[in-house]
Amino acid sequence: GWKSPVDTIVHPYYNNLEDNNGLGWLYSFNGWLVRCGLEWSGHPGSDDGRLLSLHGKIAHIPASKVEVIVSKDGTLTISGVVKEVWFKGANLVMETKLSIAPGSRTVKIQDTVTNKSPNKSQEFCMLYHANYGRPILGKGTRLEGTFKSVQPFDAEALEDLDNWQLYQAPGYVKPGGERLYCVIPRADKNGRSHVLLHDAKRGIGVSTKFDPSQLPYLSVWKNEDEENSGYVTGIEPGTSFPPNRTVERKAGRVSTLKPKESRTFEIEFTLHGSNSHVQIASKEIETINASTTPILLIRKQLMP
Repeated sequence: GWKSPVDTIVHPYYNNLEDNNGLGWLYSFNGWLVRCGLEWSGHPGSDDGRLLSLHGKIAHIPASKVEVIVSKDGTLTISGVVKEVWFKGANLVMETKLSIAPGSRTVKIQDTVTNKSPNKSQEFCMLYHANYGRPILGKGTRLEGTFKSVQPFDAEALEDLDNWQLYQAPGYVKPGGERLYCVIPRADKNGRSHVLLHDAKRGIGVSTKFDPSQLPYLSVWKNEDEENSGYVTGIEPGTSFPPNRTVERKAGRVSTLKPKESRTFEIEFTLHGSNSHVQIASKEIETINASTTPILLIRKQLMP
């Protein structure tokens, strides 16, 4: 997790996502993992005359069903159902499972999104906004992974492209500033992409693994602002990049579900509490990358 200026839990009833020209999502933004979607995700703006608020609605819709199951081996599984539906509009249902085994450092998440409409196809997006601050994040923190290419989102990110995998101390960016990088991940022989975030001393860190055939895009959000303004980074696998849906649709990065069609996403997070844990994860990435081409740095911003 991280220390957000929004230091209390805000009930969805009190959060109007369309406030502040669609930035209402930020009025409750805190915590470790926030799903973005389902009908859309990304930056606010108009799409055919409709205001799409920041990162969609799914994180602010209460679950309609929750179950907690403890298996015989002690594995804890929390499952739930969240419905994003409106009359004569989208009818999307997310079924989710979060599980962890006794003694494990790995949390596994499986989400299945279904278009419940019997006769209408539906665009959809899914992005996992996983956020990290102290103690992992600090000056000298590094990001490693199996990456094909990286492209800066805007001019501010372009200026620091050569250091996109290195983190600076709080206050590195101007007040309110941020840097965003759009990454195409690479899969290993088992079809999994690897991302490792670790501190400067390589003593602690966190790994993210996912299937790029399910989540083909990775957004790396570096918010190296002052501590009290939210010093945080987001490691965000998704079905699209963060621009508004109108931009992503033109780029061919918006997915569609046919009537009654489902799509499943699997992602896992592993905590590393020692140098040896970090070293093993880093070596695994190094071995995968040894047989591939170096990361392509695209020196042109994604958004003009």
